[in-house]
Amino acid sequence: MDLQKEAFIWIINILRKNSIPFLISGGLAANAYGSTREIRDFDIEIKNSDFQKIMNDFKPYTISGPEIYKSRAFENVLLKLNFNGQEIDIAGGDKSRIYNSNKQEWVNDSVDFKRFENKEIFCQLVSVMYPEDVIAYKSSHPRPEDLIDIEAISKYLNSEKNFNWIISVLKKHNVRFVITGGLAAKSYGSPRPLNDIDIDIHDKDLYLILEDVKPYITFGPEQYKDERWDLLLMTLNHDGQDIDLSGGDTLKICDARTGKWMNNATNFSNTEEKEIFGLKVPVISKKDLVDYKSMLVGEHQQVDIQAVQNKLCIQ
Repeated sequence: MDLQKEAFIWIINILRKNSIPFLISGGLAANAYGSTREIRDFDIEIKNSDFQKIMNDFKPYTISGPEIYKSRAFENVLLKLNFNGQEIDIAGGDKSRIYNSNKQEWVNDSVDFKRFENKEIFCQLVSVMYPEDVIAYKSSHPRPEDLIDIEAISKYLNSEKNFNWIISVLKKHNVRFVITGGLAAKSYGSPRPLNDIDIDIHDKDLYLILEDVKPYITFGPEQYKDERWDLLLMTLNHDGQDIDLSGGDTLKICDARTGKWMNNATNFSNTEEKEIFGLKVPVISKKDLVDYKSMLVGEHQQVDIQAVQNKLCIQ
């Protein structure tokens, strides 16, 4: 187990043991929403009144605090920990202030602990500060790393909007679907950025939704074949987001390991329910995802495979 994962599980277990409501914030929250920059510390928000409940557990790892901390950008109660070299900042989120560089004044920035998304971080399902709140927090006094995070979260929000749109279209027509590709891999922990949204449906259903998606079609629906894929495909672009809708009944892949074309029809029954962009949706099973990505080439395929295999080993 790597250092960051070990430290994260340690801190989350202590908070849960003491029934402490918390939110993941800062760079770790940004990573949960698609930022890929390396983070140095963990930022976690709790209520000021809860510090006293956890100090016995944290005492051997305390660097400073809990005490009032004020910088050019923030003012809050802060407890700084170091667990085996991993720095962890626990902030009192319900009485914090932030310096708004645009207005040149201090403003209240108390955390709303009811505004969160459940995200999986280091195999732990945790409450993460809303993406819009992370952007607002990082925009008040942005550093270069904050601008990287803001760009990534903004892309996440655009993908979220377009994902919700296409799922609503599919549900409107009672179309059975399975999330595949990079988005499926991300739901299992892949760290790479999301490019397009891949969804498999039954071949005939591509025509069932045609009228709803016609203004956004950039390809198909028609047979698509290149050196790796042979399938019925329709590609959309909705507000800048590419969406590939594949006919899963007749899909074939050329196995890069053997050079042979393989039938790879989607198994619509062998799925896992995952929460993606706030919606519970069927996702291709980890085994099926690894099996088909193993037939393809590219560094991004290996990143996805490694992430999913790590999850398989854990379970």
